[in-house]
Parts: sequence; C-alpha cells; structure tokens
Amino acid sequence: MGTGVSCSIVVAPTGKNFYWTGETISGNVVLIVDKSIKVKSIDLNIIGQLIYTETRSSGNRGGSTTVTVRKNFYVERHPLFIPPTNGVSYNEVSR
Repeated sequence: MGTGVSCSIVVAPTGKNFYWTGETISGNVVLIVDKSIKVKSIDLNIIGQLIYTETRSSGNRGGSTTVTVRKNFYVERHPLFIPPTNGVSYNEVSR
C-alpha cells in the first residue's frame, strides 16, 4: 500500500540533454500528498551523475558484454523546509 506522497522535480525546458559545471538550471520541486502529514524537514539532494556504457570482451571465446556504468561526481544537500522554532505547531503552519 502506498503512502499517498509523491515528489518530483520539474526542470524548466532548455532542449539540453546534459549540463556542464557552472551552468544554472531552474525549475520546481513538486510535493503531492493525499492528506495532512507532519514533516520534520524537507531536503533536496542534487546528484551529478555520469552514465555511460562499456563493451567488455568475454575472453578467448570472442563474446562481449555491455554494461552501464554510473558514477556520482557531485552531491549537494539543500534544506527546503525547516520547521519553525517559535512554538508554532505543524498544523498551524500547513493552513
């Protein structure tokens, strides 16, 4: 059974398939819930990942294997929501 919570990141269209270091991208983080929930925090983790395929020979038999390689080269955490510390309850914040 699902929790009724989904999250997605919608990046503004640029027509690009990848981005270089230092480029700026923009978009929205969309959080959809089917009922009120209590949240301690919401963080966005940005992961730069290099994905490529390699074809490797299988030895003397002449066969080969294709594998997909994934390497993270950048990870950064951004807090999006931190609950207030002034005594306001979660229910008051959500209204």
